[in-house]
Amino acid sequence: MRYEAGCVKHVGVTDGSNSDDGVVRRVAGGYELRFERFYKAPIEDVWALLTEPDRIEEWLGVADVELQLGGRFRLLEVGGQGIAGVILTLEPPRVLEYTWDSAQWTGGTVRYELSEQDRGTRLVFTHVHPLKSWELFRYKSLAGWHTLLDLLALAVEGRPESWHMERWRSHHDRYVALGGLDRAPAE
Repeated sequence: MRYEAGCVKHVGVTDGSNSDDGVVRRVAGGYELRFERFYKAPIEDVWALLTEPDRIEEWLGVADVELQLGGRFRLLEVGGQGIAGVILTLEPPRVLEYTWDSAQWTGGTVRYELSEQDRGTRLVFTHVHPLKSWELFRYKSLAGWHTLLDLLALAVEGRPESWHMERWRSHHDRYVALGGLDRAPAE
């Protein structure tokens, strides 16, 4: 298991061999996945890939976006599910947060935080899962977001690719092998 200083206990989902791996921590009412990435692109370019429907399609899926607080953020197809979100936080070009729900489950919130760094853009991505959805999707969600953020990196580089089940399966199998998510850590 991986622990960080302070009172937050991180679940063992990374052995430190891949800095792109997600980190999971227990939060009130559920779990938070966190990924950090760096892109050699201006912040405006990365922001466009997160907010403009034709650019979102390059890595995440077909989208319908009302880019305003309380606006809708719908994805027509993500891993076989449609997503119907509501924008909760909007601070262009730095912060975007919206709900992540489908007809079958409440998926919590996703948040993208961008900052300029070393002539590029640093992304901190978090997905806060309610406990019930986390129990169902923990490894699938880690692998899914890892795969989607890989696809975002390719889109940033101007080489967009479609979803690859093989890429997801590779991440999924690696996260399962690393373990640590089968029992809930103490608060």
